[in-house]
Amino acid sequence: MASNSPSSIITYKQCPRLYYYRFLQRRESFPHIDLIKGNLVHSTLQGFFSEKPPIAERNYEYWAHETLRKIFIEKWSKKRKEIQSLGLSDSEIENHYLDCWEMLNHWLEDFFIRIDKTGKKFKEAFEQLKPLTETEVYVKEYDIKGYIDVIDKSDGDVKIIDYKTSSAFDISKEHKLQIAIYAYLYYKKYGIMPDKVGIHFLREKLHLISVDKSMIDFAERECKEIHEKTKSRDIKDYPQNEGYLCKALGRKCPCHKYEED
Repeated sequence: MASNSPSSIITYKQCPRLYYYRFLQRRESFPHIDLIKGNLVHSTLQGFFSEKPPIAERNYEYWAHETLRKIFIEKWSKKRKEIQSLGLSDSEIENHYLDCWEMLNHWLEDFFIRIDKTGKKFKEAFEQLKPLTETEVYVKEYDIKGYIDVIDKSDGDVKIIDYKTSSAFDISKEHKLQIAIYAYLYYKKYGIMPDKVGIHFLREKLHLISVDKSMIDFAERECKEIHEKTKSRDIKDYPQNEGYLCKALGRKCPCHKYEED
């Protein structure tokens, strides 16, 4: 069995039966445009920070805009066949393309504001604001592994940030658990607590929460509990939870679709 992750723990909390199919039986997830868009936007931002900005000042906004656009187009092209397989119309595909680019543009506008606030030249400011991305963190005791989207140390504090492309901007209980687990994993890896964790809703803004010991303890209890509950490979130990996912999707709920296969 593969290690648990923050997302697999959230899945178990939502529906143990879905966890069983996805993470024990290793069933492939059903393709969905929102998942593809989330992956595209995440990978584009990660790629942006792997670029080297120009030494000359000139028009840094043009360089950043064109660099981000180029990376996004490359990522989109690689996903084109997968997107077309969803049976969407050309106009629907174009709208999703524009929606992704709008989120990236919104993020870039915020980034330019942060650049200006440093009072430094672009290249120097870029290097200061450049975060660690997709950092692997692992706790052997509960066999849990995660990849942190962003570790930002630009202002002296350690901030762990998770990107979200959803249109809802409230930090749900699932979000709170997920970022608490990332804080816990960071603490176990580096031996210090991050100062803040948060969600960057790419359609809106960054929301940060201060980290304290109670958050770390809460995340550890959750990791330990799910570790114990997911040792079994008997489907009977993974009941279907008729929660909001099942009620919202009905027969299209992934559990139903897996059982029909």
